[in-house]
Amino acid sequence: MIVSALRMIAILTASLVMSDYAVVAANPVQEARALDGKILCRSRSDWLITETLGPCSGFTAPSKLAVGEAFIANGKTRTIAVIEATQMEKDYKDDKIDIKKGEWYCVAGETVADLDIEHNKNALWLYIPKCEPISATPVGPVQIFTLAEFLKLPDGLQAVFVGGLIEGVAFVSYGYSLPDHEAWTACVRQKSIGDTAADVVAFIKKTPGFNESIASALAQVIGKRCKH
Repeated sequence: MIVSALRMIAILTASLVMSDYAVVAANPVQEARALDGKILCRSRSDWLITETLGPCSGFTAPSKLAVGEAFIANGKTRTIAVIEATQMEKDYKDDKIDIKKGEWYCVAGETVADLDIEHNKNALWLYIPKCEPISATPVGPVQIFTLAEFLKLPDGLQAVFVGGLIEGVAFVSYGYSLPDHEAWTACVRQKSIGDTAADVVAFIKKTPGFNESIASALAQVIGKRCKH
């Protein structure tokens, strides 16, 4: 029971605190501004035999990006109930996205489930490539354990927690279709969870001035191992 709970806590923590490999935690906000005026709509549909993922049909953007505002997509009027703003921790660019460190992107939908792209086979969400949260509540790093508490755990429980963090990061990486997901996963698998946990412990002990979260310590260890 303790092992299972510890693993789930770690997965949830890592899902909120993405490593420095890509982004920091998403912030729930009440309102945001599309800096370049772009509010895109994306939907996913699973028809048993075929699955589609692409732009919404008949999309009419909301007058502003705020909870309670209406928009039209796929033949239905919908109301924004959740907005998440995420600040980039380093530059990211591909053929469709060019966003710099410190800039924000936002996603919004009718429900939290609509933002769970991996598991909701009928998700529909708004994507704002460059946004500015108007009502973001600053948050610090998510820490279930302090570093001192983590170091006191038995080796096996340290491994369970680190394994949960890795699983959470992998979930977010896959869900957001980050381009290096497969390479990152292959690199992480070069070592066992136990060995990786030992590396995290060693990093914390060898870095006296380090006072961030365990997830951040893992990010440092994996980042050094998996530079691409």
